[in-house]
Amino acid sequence: QVHLASSSHVLFPSLFNFVSGFEGGVTSFAVLQLTDAHLVGSMLPLSAWDIGAVVSSRVCGALCGSTLLLCSSKETSSRDVLLWTAVGITAISLGTFFADRNTLLLLRFLAGLAEGVSSPAKAAYVVETVEAELRGASNGTRWAAFALGSCAGVAAGALLQPIPGSWQMMFGVCAVPAAVAGAGMLMLPHSPRWLAHADSASIASCGLRGDSQSLALASLKVLRPRRKDDELLA
Repeated sequence: QVHLASSSHVLFPSLFNFVSGFEGGVTSFAVLQLTDAHLVGSMLPLSAWDIGAVVSSRVCGALCGSTLLLCSSKETSSRDVLLWTAVGITAISLGTFFADRNTLLLLRFLAGLAEGVSSPAKAAYVVETVEAELRGASNGTRWAAFALGSCAGVAAGALLQPIPGSWQMMFGVCAVPAAVAGAGMLMLPHSPRWLAHADSASIASCGLRGDSQSLALASLKVLRPRRKDDELLA
């Protein structure tokens, strides 16, 4: 299990679960600051209605993102979805440092939108890149990352909560694991399954050249460098 969790094609997608858990853990502490005139910082404290909007806007964003993905007729590469999600989360998190009330609502909605769009891709990339006998364990690794993120979020929130204006740091620090996850996904190949089933137009749009089968085999070689060609094809 430790070896599986340290594999790059499991570790980097699992970082997105860590970010999701961290945001969930830290949100309650950020809400406490946003409603306290002494801790909110330069912004006016938010009302109970505003806080409800801040929390629910992320849920609404997740619903919209999931619906958007469900209505899409084209199967996009899970690697590309996660890569763009990392860019989005990094930008959204950094934008929190400059947010007022309305901007904060928008950023929380966009964070939920990114969560809704990327949730299936987190599972899909890991499942499609690990060996069949390790798929159950890989799912456990993703949920362990979520749990660790939740614990880290609670710890960070408790540490930062007495510091005025630190709600921006609570949300903004998510840019760090998101950027690391994005850099890691950039180094990883597309899923062999997606390459094997993608049409030529989809493959070309990713800047790849060659037929789908040869590209899928090349991806497997990167993911399992110690395996021979006949073992990969088995």
